[in-house]
Formats: sequence, C-alpha cells, structure tokens
Amino acid sequence: MARGDSILWEEGFGSADPEKNIPVTVNTPFNLASVTKVITATALMVLREQGRLGLDQPANAFLRTSKLWSPRWNTDSATVRRLATHRAGITTFDLDCPTSAPNCPFPSMDDLIRRYGVLSRPPGEYFDYSNLGYNILVLANKGVSFARDVVDAAIADVLPQYATLMKAAQQVPPSSGAVPVPTVLDSSFVGAWSGEVLTESGELKMQLTVSDSGTVRATLSSRAGESTGRARFAGRLFRLNITGDLSTADSTRGQRLSFYLRPGAGVMNGAVTLGAGTGVLSGLEGRVSYWVELRRPR
Repeated sequence: MARGDSILWEEGFGSADPEKNIPVTVNTPFNLASVTKVITATALMVLREQGRLGLDQPANAFLRTSKLWSPRWNTDSATVRRLATHRAGITTFDLDCPTSAPNCPFPSMDDLIRRYGVLSRPPGEYFDYSNLGYNILVLANKGVSFARDVVDAAIADVLPQYATLMKAAQQVPPSSGAVPVPTVLDSSFVGAWSGEVLTESGELKMQLTVSDSGTVRATLSSRAGESTGRARFAGRLFRLNITGDLSTADSTRGQRLSFYLRPGAGVMNGAVTLGAGTGVLSGLEGRVSYWVELRRPR
C-alpha cells in the first residue's frame, strides 16, 4: 500500500518455489502477462486525449508494414476500439515458447500479423479474447509514436481514481441479454462441402460431409486422412471439432482442430483454431487460427 511516493505497507505471501522452500518476498518478480493489456489500453486513451488517434479509426491506418486482411469483410471495420474490446473479428491466439525451450525463435510482430491477422468473423459482432489483437494495438501505438513516459504519467493520474471508477461500473444496470439462437442444425448444412484452409504454408484442401444427425466426416488434404466429429449451430456459427494435421509449422498430428464458420448462400467461412500444443517445426506452443472457406460443390 502506498500514499503518494511513500510505501505505507508491503509484505510477501506464499511460496515462490515450494520444492526449494523459497518464500515470496516483496522483491519476488512475477510475470505481468495480460496486465500489460491495461497498460496498452491506457496508452491508447492518452493518444486519443491528445487528438493523435481515434478509437473508431481503422487499425490499419496506424500499421506501417503488415496489415489486417480479410477475403470477405471490410478491414476498415476492424477499428482500434474493436481491437481493444476483443470484437474486431480477430480470433483466439496464444503463442509462446515452451518452458523447455525459452529461447526458441519467435515470429516478429509483423510476421504474426501477416500469418494470423485475418478477420475470421464480422468486426463488431462477436467477442473473442485475442492476444493477437493487443499485439496489433502495440504496433498501432508505435505507428503514432509517443513519449516513453506517457504511460507512467497516465497511470499515476488514473490509479487514485481506480476504486471510484470500479464502484461506478458496478452500479451500471445489467443488460437484458441477447435473444437466444437455435442450436439445431438446419437442413441447409447437410451434404458435401469443399474448400480450403489458408495457412502461411499455402492453401490446404478440405472436404466436409455433414449428415442429418450432425455427424461430420472431414478430409484435410490427401496426407491427413479422414476424421469424424460432431457439428452444431450456436451463436450464428457452425461449430465443429475434429482431430487432424494442417501440415504447418504450428501443427502436430492428432491435434484438435476447432472450426467456427459463418454460413452464407452456398458458402461457409471463418476460422479453424489449433488446440494447445507444441508445433513440430516452429517449436512454439499455444493456439493459433487460420482462415477457412467452404463451398457447395457445383
């Protein structure tokens, strides 16, 4: 606890290393992890107050090299505000070096956007917690550029008001909730579908057959063999889990593949997310997503 520049009370609790019986002290370092998102968002609001960045401007306006992209939706709708609130259409993303190889080669920010910065859902429609979205915001901040001490100055001003802001937020009345969506598979999904998964290694052909009961048989290229799974329709998305291999540096054989596809007129497109695991070639571990587009055979 602190007041101004003076520490009133500090103490460590728990064990930093139970095996070695090392206790937590006031100097024990901890991983900030997603607390850094608060720092990034604070910097965004400072830039907004300075008139140097608009929350409703396209994020691509502030990215210098690699840009967000989409085969279907307008990337101008992927705004700074929507990235900050996890509603820009960027999917689940969690990629890191495993503890067994802390110095594994990690892609640059530009490479991350080039490989995975695809809008897999309509911007503004869905909440999907994405670390990649905040990686993009970090680059957006750099595109505007600001003094290094801007975050320190902003947090020093905001922290004394934190308790007041939290209390005010708790007094906001809850929303009435969304209208429930049917989860039964419509007959329009039944039958054969074919298309591609677009990865950094190129297009991977995919065939899908959906039965009346919702059972799905899927083939991912000639090398991956056939997998079976169960499909359902939830939140306006066709959802499917199967096991397979996308033949990319991030994938492994027998990995869980989760498809989130938005139906249209004779087409379904969206994302496939690789379940947590360590890529055979990349050496990285986590969850990443790729663009998928399936069509009715002509």
